[in-house]
Amino acid sequence: MMASRWVWLAMAATLTVIIGGCSGPTPAGPKPIPASGKVTYKNLPVEGATVSFLGDGKIPPAMALTDSSGEFILTTSRSGDGAVPGVHRVTVTKIVGPPAAKSTGSMSMEDAAKAASAPAVAKPLSMLPDRYAAADSSGLQFTVKAGDKNNFAIDLTD
Repeated sequence: MMASRWVWLAMAATLTVIIGGCSGPTPAGPKPIPASGKVTYKNLPVEGATVSFLGDGKIPPAMALTDSSGEFILTTSRSGDGAVPGVHRVTVTKIVGPPAAKSTGSMSMEDAAKAASAPAVAKPLSMLPDRYAAADSSGLQFTVKAGDKNNFAIDLTD
């Protein structure tokens, strides 16, 4: 239970930074342009996936969270500002916390103390094939181009 709280807190903090952006001035360099897309897995939309356009090491990354229809709008420093033009290696992840432990009814104070002090063994679960979580293994690469629609279909398979 505690581990899932930490996972959700970490995800919330990450999304707050991504969506909230920075309060300082925008750095000089290439400006992001609108970029969006849709993620499907086994031909079904993927809700709640994190999509990361990682750039090529010279341009900043962009990230997004998919909605209930699997659609996303990329963000760099300001919510929905898109992605910087260029080649991007892409990752897609969807992590959920471990299932909550089932209650077995009333338990003794001794058993409750043991359960509270026991280390959490359940780990977060990836809902997509692991290869999509790393740029080196995802096989996903897209080019964001000025003047194009930059609407990317990301169709994941096993």
